[in-house]
Amino acid sequence: MAIYDTMKHVLPDVRTLVMGLAASAASLILVGGEITKRVAFRHARVMIHQPSTAHFFGTARTIALEGEEMFELRNEIADIYAQHTGKPVNEIQKDLERDTYMSATQAVDYGIIDRVLQFKEKE
Repeated sequence: MAIYDTMKHVLPDVRTLVMGLAASAASLILVGGEITKRVAFRHARVMIHQPSTAHFFGTARTIALEGEEMFELRNEIADIYAQHTGKPVNEIQKDLERDTYMSATQAVDYGIIDRVLQFKEKE
């Protein structure tokens, strides 16, 4: 979240590029790039999901507080994806329930990236 916040507060437009796999927090950083400047290589993959943590330990109150914090973080993440993709928050939250993998083309359709880079033709 610190990287995302920094991207939103620097003056220059932030370009994001995915090669290989942008999963979890990396996909959040990817979607946070300047709209029209979020790209992926053709064979890149993107995966979104809700935040996870190790098992909770401690008193019942401590476990409840940890759960509340995770729920709040999940809602913040869903809001960020919704803001940058144009999708409704409830659709994003449904997709965050499980690991949702996308090809580069599917990530364009979802709104996480703006375009897929094409191979250069060799002469």
